[in-house]
Amino acid sequence: MTVPSFVSDDDREPIVTISDAGGCERQVVYSDLVLEEPPPFDVVIVADNSGSISWSRDDLSAGLSTLLDEVHGRNVRFFVLTPTQYGADSALLERTTGLAPVQHSDPATGQPYSPAMTTYSQRCTDLLGVDIDCPSSPDAPPAQYVLNGTFDFFMPPPVAAITQDMTHSEIAEQQRRIADAVLELGATGAPYEQPLCTLGRYVSQPEGLLPERVVFVVISDEDDVSDPKECLTGYELERRSLEDAPPPSCSDCKVMRYYASSSYVQPRTEYRCVPTDDTGQPLPELAVESFVSYSAAAACDREGNECDEQELATVARYCGAGVVIEKCEHVCADEVAGCTLELPEDVTDACSQPFTHLGVPYDNHVEYCNQRYQWGDFGDCVSMLSDPLPADATSPTLHSFPRPRTLLTGTSNVTLPTSALADHFVDGAEAAFGTGNYFVESIVFDERFACAPRAGQSPAPLLASVASSEDDVFAICDAYAPALQRINAFAQSSLRTEYPLKLRVRETIEAVVITDVGGGTRSLASTEYEYDDVASVLRLQRDAITGADRSLNVELAVHCGPVR
Repeated sequence: MTVPSFVSDDDREPIVTISDAGGCERQVVYSDLVLEEPPPFDVVIVADNSGSISWSRDDLSAGLSTLLDEVHGRNVRFFVLTPTQYGADSALLERTTGLAPVQHSDPATGQPYSPAMTTYSQRCTDLLGVDIDCPSSPDAPPAQYVLNGTFDFFMPPPVAAITQDMTHSEIAEQQRRIADAVLELGATGAPYEQPLCTLGRYVSQPEGLLPERVVFVVISDEDDVSDPKECLTGYELERRSLEDAPPPSCSDCKVMRYYASSSYVQPRTEYRCVPTDDTGQPLPELAVESFVSYSAAAACDREGNECDEQELATVARYCGAGVVIEKCEHVCADEVAGCTLELPEDVTDACSQPFTHLGVPYDNHVEYCNQRYQWGDFGDCVSMLSDPLPADATSPTLHSFPRPRTLLTGTSNVTLPTSALADHFVDGAEAAFGTGNYFVESIVFDERFACAPRAGQSPAPLLASVASSEDDVFAICDAYAPALQRINAFAQSSLRTEYPLKLRVRETIEAVVITDVGGGTRSLASTEYEYDDVASVLRLQRDAITGADRSLNVELAVHCGPVR
């Protein structure tokens, strides 16, 4: 970066000498200054791509034209992101496990949502941590495994970039690219928009991947009311039997089979989910009925079977976004859990004596069952000498233990308010860029605007809350030019407006002339600059210079010098 400085006093030489009738003359000298190059910045547009959004090419193109004309001479990259989190590759998790922790496709058409802001990958290990191939389906081998899936943030390349040396025709081409990138998003995104999750993922990137200065533009016809738990960064699933696998079959050996049981009450929530399209119309033919089981420790001594608030929230997460919950009931059922263990016949009686299994000591078989399984309170132990069960003689009951990882809480199960993602983004942006180096504006429905949301649309107080100020919230139903104009105001704020200049005795500033990147010149009005003789600083008005300006020439006059 060039450090600006005027030529020194000793270097000043008279360029023009003008005499007047009073016996004085005025010597005119020039002092050149190379203006500091304006810092580059990124513009990150998070644009709604659900079915309810509608774009105006004319409004968008006009706004972009105004913006790009005014940031001429700068280095600016433009990115277009979406509020859609999960796409086609997320279906791999569902195919592997038979579970659907994320909504990745249109329930009516089966088409994946796109473009999504994450890429999904997974690896599997056996129960001892050794890498294995993940099963191709829930019923395919291996039956027992640990899956570790990761939803990585996908930062697309810039859709356009302007540089300080571009011509107006070249900039017009970049304007077309930005407008096309937004308009070509179409309506292929998720109907349950999560722009705050996208913003949170962006500011959570490693420091080396982030720019020094950035403008965020959020455009959405709905608010982001998603649960922070729906902003997933990973998903771990342990799939295993609650019984030890029997030892290998042999023809001339016996085993002691130990068994204990535990009676318990199994609480669960039964529910029915009905998907809707992006305008809120239900799709009953795609309804799904299922249930969520809870630990045996959960209370069942309650009146009635209607779901409470916490159960409804749980069901809402299982049903997913844009889904109507038609049924939600609390049910408690009597269940019996069995615990079987086979040990070599020469082991002491495990019902009543200590033993070691897989390197872990236990006082007896009942203690083993109570430690291993969640129900506890196992009853009397019984044993019998038996032939070992063949490895394929039974299909042990398999249980899934999911552990989702989220952007805000990791693997914690803490319930957070919907505003937590907004706070996370604002705090993350401040930490990543610092005050004055980022700017956020929201183009949404808001109660202060005259236009009213239609079906599938809503006011967006949460998205409005992340804007840098109330003046940075704009109506989505109005022209976009005023909103995009604010980006130029942010760009102007980065320009240096104070430059050192020490005037000598009898020197005054006669004129200030700016030369831009194209070689054109203009003189500043006297109201567009001032000289501080105490600080020896020339101050320019913020609006007097632009990012396309490259040098400044100051004409100085020395008054009433002696005539020779």
